[in-house]
Amino acid sequence: MNIFKAADLDKTAKLITYCIGILFLFMIFSTIVSGLKNLYITPVLLLIFISGYLFKPVSYSIDANTLSINFLLFKKKISRSSILEVKDVQTGDLKNSVRTFAMGGLFGYNGFFYNPNFGKMSWFTTNHDFCVLIYLKNKKYLVISPKEQEKFLNFMKANEINPPKIKDRISPPPLPLQY
Repeated sequence: MNIFKAADLDKTAKLITYCIGILFLFMIFSTIVSGLKNLYITPVLLLIFISGYLFKPVSYSIDANTLSINFLLFKKKISRSSILEVKDVQTGDLKNSVRTFAMGGLFGYNGFFYNPNFGKMSWFTTNHDFCVLIYLKNKKYLVISPKEQEKFLNFMKANEINPPKIKDRISPPPLPLQY
């Protein structure tokens, strides 16, 4: 089994995480100072912050049959036979992506996003500079961010199963006809 560590948080994710952490601490402190009038907000804020931390990808592991995205408490497994293509994300490929149900900066970029070029995507990333795009048989896109991006791509290419097509560029799906 080969393990690839997740990239460190990029500057934007660090800034968002620090700012939200300070804001949450201030809100919790003000709740306590105000005589615990709004006590219900404290567990909600802690739940948001802790869940963001728990859903941060820690590493990506590859064995003979699966690619696993490793979080602190669990793993998301993807069958390697379901991978059609793997590619290095070029600058601008993920531009104009919109969060549909995701944490966009708190300990990384995790969840569901929409991109005008690729459609619906699942991101499990910590840094935009190290992204790898994975296209699956079920026509879904995954984005991950291993710290050693080139080494990850070379390993996937050298240990092909399907064989997945390692391309320089994944072409986006055709857009529906508009009248």
